[in-house]
Amino acid sequence: MRKLSFCLINLIVLLNVCAFSQKKGITFTNPLLSSGADPWSIYHGGFYYYTHTLGDSIVIWKTKDLALLQSAEHKTIFIPPRNTFYSKELWAPEIHFINNKWLRVFCW
Repeated sequence: MRKLSFCLINLIVLLNVCAFSQKKGITFTNPLLSSGADPWSIYHGGFYYYTHTLGDSIVIWKTKDLALLQSAEHKTIFIPPRNTFYSKELWAPEIHFINNKWLRVFCW
């Protein structure tokens, strides 16, 4: 019974916080990057390598601290050829380091 009461109180508080933030026009701003659907990161050799959906290319960020992505070194690693079935709407990129080789995986 105590657990149920605790859960109900937490739910009520959460709903009130959500309602208050919507009424005041408060929005969340991502402190890492301004956008970043389908994020992927891997740690290798003292660095984090990070990527996310951009739609028309694949960019990789390299940083020692994921909290500093906004100022991290970044590089475009793939731009598809024009007018192909995979020339746009690239999403959910992944980067893997397997058998001492970097592999990239993405969907379209």
